[in-house]
Formats: sequence, structure tokens, C-alpha cells
Amino acid sequence: MRKATLITITLVSTYFFTSCSSVNHNRVGQGVNTIDQAANIQNLKKEDIIVGKNVESDKTYSKVWFLFIPFGGKSEETRRERVYLQTCKQNQVDGILQPKYETKRFFIPLILFTYVNYKTSVLGKGYTIKTDK
Repeated sequence: MRKATLITITLVSTYFFTSCSSVNHNRVGQGVNTIDQAANIQNLKKEDIIVGKNVESDKTYSKVWFLFIPFGGKSEETRRERVYLQTCKQNQVDGILQPKYETKRFFIPLILFTYVNYKTSVLGKGYTIKTDK
């Protein structure tokens, strides 16, 4: 009886602690797409780009720490990329010239539990690329 209980507790705790590990999805060829606007814009002529108005957007992310184990949250690079893509989609532009990023962090530190809230915003000139139709 004790052996079965010990095995069950061991399996459950092993499953719990291994499921809490984080995985880095930013390896080459996997995960988040990279934004390489400098290489793409340099190949275009000045007549092919329409520079528009200033565009701005922000997005919030949360991260929770239980003891020393993080749950959720994104890396700074991923947060910046997602807010960049969200801004382009909302304002119907192809990209942002000279984007300026700002990240504000709010956290509540406790002994067993810590809550962190990140607000990442981007500001810059939106541009569209002329297409032949």
C-alpha cells in the first residue's frame, strides 16, 4: 500500500514539475518571425514608398512567479515583435519607420507569489508600399 502511494505521489509531482518548464521558441528557423525591415526598405526606390502618419499602439502581458518558477510571459523581443505587428494591422500599414519601443513594468512581489505586468508600446511613422494594379 505504501509503495503504490509513494509511486503515485512521485509520478504526480514529476508531471507537475516537468510541465512547468519553459521552452525557448526563438531558435533559428522556429518560433517567432523576425522583422528585418532595413534590408527590405533599402532595396526599394523612394517612389515606391508612401510615408503616412504617426502610428502608435500598446499591448500588455502578464507573468506569474510561484516561488522561483515562472508561468506565462514573453521575452522582450517577442513582446516588441507582437506589438509591432498589431500596430501594422490596426493602422493598415506595411511597416513602421524608426519604431520607438517603450516597456513599462508593474510588479507585486510577495513571498510565495509574484505578479508582473508588462505594457509594451511602439511609436513611429507608418509606411505603405505601392503595388502595381
